[in-house]
Amino acid sequence: MASGANNEHRFTVILSIDASKQSQEAVHYYLNHIHRPENRVILLHVIELPDIGHARHMHVTPGSLHEMWVEESIKAHELKNQYEEMLKTHGVKDVESRCEGGLKPGQVIVSAAVEEEALMVVMGTRGMGVIRRTILGSVSDYVVHHAPCPVVVCRQLTTDNKK
Repeated sequence: MASGANNEHRFTVILSIDASKQSQEAVHYYLNHIHRPENRVILLHVIELPDIGHARHMHVTPGSLHEMWVEESIKAHELKNQYEEMLKTHGVKDVESRCEGGLKPGQVIVSAAVEEEALMVVMGTRGMGVIRRTILGSVSDYVVHHAPCPVVVCRQLTTDNKK
């Protein structure tokens, strides 16, 4: 019964990470304003590669796709290590990492939030322009509208709002 009492206040938070400055700023925002010592933190990185249908149109062979996957997996491992070190430096003890492939990062993030019964998702923005965002869609917009939990989307800080 005592362990159940401890788990009542243990919340899972998904930090959606990539190599962008916006992602780093979102993690820093989480650490400085949201994190509680009892939180379970999941670092989630989505490797986004073209599907086989699009790859054919781009004249990319299955072997090249495999090489791209291996290369991106190595980068993802380095990224995971970087963020785990950042969290460790800030005293975060309960950290897990997930690296998944997917054509639609937003769908992968939402699926992880469902699977992990996340209290919230924290993510940065890619900073796409209005036209590109309208055509391609925004990962953060998708997650905000489909996640089963609150989503904190951190805009890129400007020199004005860093004060």
